Amino acid sequence: MSTPKLIHVNQIDKDSIEYAFDINKRTEKVITFVFPSIKEGAVGSFYKFPFDGVIKKIDAYCTNESVVDTVFRIEKCSEADYRTYLNMAQKDAEDLEIQESDGTVTRDFMNIGVSVTPWKNINGELVKIPSDQTFQDDTYTIVDDKVHENDLFRVWFVSCTPEEEKLMTRMAYNLTVQIVIQTDDNY
Repeated sequence: MSTPKLIHVNQIDKDSIEYAFDINKRTEKVITFVFPSIKEGAVGSFYKFPFDGVIKKIDAYCTNESVVDTVFRIEKCSEADYRTYLNMAQKDAEDLEIQESDGTVTRDFMNIGVSVTPWKNINGELVKIPSDQTFQDDTYTIVDDKVHENDLFRVWFVSCTPEEEKLMTRMAYNLTVQIVIQTDDNY
């Protein structure tokens, strides 16, 4: 019986090591949004996802319990639709008359004729973090799980703001929302 031969690390194929330890080869990728504070509507920026894939789940959690339920949806749109929307909005804004008031020149961007938003809700049942918890309750559903290369994602808060100003200090904060997407990409 022969004894196993020890292989020096320098003899190991570099490509094998890169393949074994390259985290980019994993098939699940995660979009992460972090919100130090939240309010109703679209908060913060959006994220462009550079791969095709399928949304597997949404995770949401915060550092403390809130006094009201935090309810939100995930919205997406294609990069091409977003660029078209911006171009239409810019053209409509340029067509508006410039309004002068008190020596300043402004444009009334509220009257922009682009009424169709490119953002589409991907949720059936919305994502909810109950007021007495710090994690979502898993009652949400995903009705549009397909992701195309360069799709844009954002979070839209439907309900999160209490009516009374004094309750704002007890709202959920440091909220993290993660969208887990399975991809077939090998890079």
